[in-house]
Amino acid sequence: MEMGTTLCGPRGETHTVVSRREVAQRADVAPSHVSNYFNRPDLVSEKAKQRIAAAVAELGYVPNGIAAELKSGRSAVLGLVVLDAWIPYFAELSRGFERTAEAGGYSVVLFNSGRSAQREEAHLDFLAARRVAGVAIVPQVDVSSRLERWREDAGMAVTILDDPCRVGADVPTVSLDDELGGRLAGEHALARGARHIAFLGACSVNHQVMDRLTGVRTTVDARGARLEILETPDVTMADGVDAASRVLALSRARPEVLVCSNDLVALGALQACLKAGLSVPEDIEVIGYDDIAFAAQAAVPLSTVRQPAAEMGAAAAELLLRQLRGEGRPADQRFEPELMVRESTG
Repeated sequence: MEMGTTLCGPRGETHTVVSRREVAQRADVAPSHVSNYFNRPDLVSEKAKQRIAAAVAELGYVPNGIAAELKSGRSAVLGLVVLDAWIPYFAELSRGFERTAEAGGYSVVLFNSGRSAQREEAHLDFLAARRVAGVAIVPQVDVSSRLERWREDAGMAVTILDDPCRVGADVPTVSLDDELGGRLAGEHALARGARHIAFLGACSVNHQVMDRLTGVRTTVDARGARLEILETPDVTMADGVDAASRVLALSRARPEVLVCSNDLVALGALQACLKAGLSVPEDIEVIGYDDIAFAAQAAVPLSTVRQPAAEMGAAAAELLLRQLRGEGRPADQRFEPELMVRESTG
């Protein structure tokens, strides 16, 4: 279609169709880069993505393959953006989301932000250009004002999987009480007789981890015990191995319990303890967070704080479906964590 062509929307509104070449000219890239931006984003550099995203937003570009959908409204697709699709917790959340969405007659497209605010923005730009019916996101930064505009101005269904206290606009949320989860872990460690606890996690880059630490600290401080914090760059098994190795290498008395920010960190810590010749839980105890499938299947089954990942994903999809059914702004959904006691704490 050439510039100036118009399509009629579902309520009689008209939309000027902008060509891919115009977007490429505005972004100062080749037209093939624009095509890859929408179909093969892994082939496009971050700088080019930013220029293309700005051009798409400025020109209001809609890819030709879906332009016809303007005649009948939005596509029967829901978008889900998560922080790290490789983490088992997010994989389980995505499965719960997809099952509920498909039962409601919608397909799902999944995006991984990699904890990058720029990638997150590019993914949201893509979903807006594709005119998806709804978007659910586990955000790296506050995107609530943007989603609220989409809901109010464009009729898009939106949901944020985050604490409603951190959402700056009137957007439906699905969340978990992570401070309570931290208290559960701390109380369990103290009930086991611990007086020295170490917390392992990426506190400075993940506010959910910070909430868990806050819960642990509140419980430990109230009982007059000692809390040691080992910051990790991420929440992987390798981070757990490194942090636990640092703890075990200290000349002073080691902590009785390692409370970890997630199960991957805990599994790495467990590996480091066993490699150092320590017996778990006789010499040191380990507590995780999430209750991924591997937690119960570890060499020493892992005590952990369970997040109902699949249920939370299903709840996020259901909030979108309720909006799409015209039921108005649905109530926020708040879940509570649960302590799962296994052999790693005796």
